[in-house]
Amino acid sequence: EESKQQKKLRVAKEQLRRFSTHGLRTLICGWRVLADADAERFIHEHAAATRSWFKREEKVAEVVNQMERDFDLLGITAVEDKIQIGVPETVKMLLAGGIRVWMLTGDSVDTAVNIAT
Repeated sequence: EESKQQKKLRVAKEQLRRFSTHGLRTLICGWRVLADADAERFIHEHAAATRSWFKREEKVAEVVNQMERDFDLLGITAVEDKIQIGVPETVKMLLAGGIRVWMLTGDSVDTAVNIAT
């Protein structure tokens, strides 16, 4: 049987997919209790990672990934983030001209498809 937390996560994933197919910008909100020692360790490790000369991005990502665990989901928000005027038409013209177009977004494939169509 599906637990309350599993159901919450399943519904959240469905909402995220629905929001992204409509081209909305999403934000997932969660929380957890953080002990002072854990917060201090994160601050120290994050500062060290940002000062690193080698593999800085990977080190920062590793520290952040360690922190972003075991959150309780509060909810999801979505806002309209309008595409700049002319972008869909420009993409269509480029494609019609035989030019390969790569759509890069910080969101999902659904958002890129929504922008391109």
